[in-house]
Amino acid sequence: MRFKKILAALSALCLFGSVANAAFTLKTTRVITEGSLPVNFEGDASPVVVNDTAMAAARVLADNLGMSVEWDQAAQTALLSITIEESEIPVKRFVKEQIEKTGGYGLELAPKCITAAMTVGRSEAEIRYIFTDAEGDEVCLGKTYELCAAPIMVEGETLMLPVRDTAMMFGFQVSWSGEDMSVEITLPDSVVAPKGLKIMPSYVYGQQSEPQPQVYAEEVSASDPVAQNTGTYLGRFKITHYCPCSICNGGYNGTAWAGSIVPGQTIAVDPKVITPLSWVYIDGYGLRRAEDCGGAIKGNHIDMAVSSHSEAYRLGVVYKDVWLQ
Repeated sequence: MRFKKILAALSALCLFGSVANAAFTLKTTRVITEGSLPVNFEGDASPVVVNDTAMAAARVLADNLGMSVEWDQAAQTALLSITIEESEIPVKRFVKEQIEKTGGYGLELAPKCITAAMTVGRSEAEIRYIFTDAEGDEVCLGKTYELCAAPIMVEGETLMLPVRDTAMMFGFQVSWSGEDMSVEITLPDSVVAPKGLKIMPSYVYGQQSEPQPQVYAEEVSASDPVAQNTGTYLGRFKITHYCPCSICNGGYNGTAWAGSIVPGQTIAVDPKVITPLSWVYIDGYGLRRAEDCGGAIKGNHIDMAVSSHSEAYRLGVVYKDVWLQ
């Protein structure tokens, strides 16, 4: 299936010059093909070149490339998103097919949006392909994307993003034309599946400036049950997280069905699926013991005990393979 192209002719005095922080002028694009999206940089902060990388205002880039943008002030992070929906707009059709190409990790998931988190001063961004499961919880497939230049704040109020990386993270093609000093941002003629994706937590507002939360995967001593996924494969499970606090624990503080909750060990399970007090190996987490249960834990669902309420919130919802040991 071929897609109509978007051509963003970003006329510039110097786009990839060698002078750091040099300003250049962007003009309104020419609409080359039917269905193209115009890119208009007039009236916003002037784009700049930083270490040979063209930077433009985040909101303008997002608006003109079919994205929405939100600003997380606490984390100094911009969230650029394209919602998945039925549409004749070329960008919408492209991203819908792109997220469907991920395969949804082999689960019955409904595609929701593609989101990139880009933080001031940080040269790594995060791209997430976001789905919802049958319970309405978000499930994210994503990866870290290395940027050519970290986003910067101009005059204390305008976030500037690298033009090339912002477009390429979402699967657009970007090329440089020396003839008319312009960048072409186009939709590819065919859609390929994104590579290197892993299940990852949803973005949490105000938290991205902190170190990433620990996912328990500690080394297991020789005296513990088999520390490898060589047991009986149980399938792919929905993993949620809770802590000993009364909010997470249904009004009970620190207690589980089998006694005290042990963060990093205790899991709540459906006893019809996993026998109470048995050990399981969870991909990415290691060994856990079925020491708790709950009315909301049904079927292939494990609620995993962690050390704090905030950590439970940050870790969110993921899906992992599970083996009975």
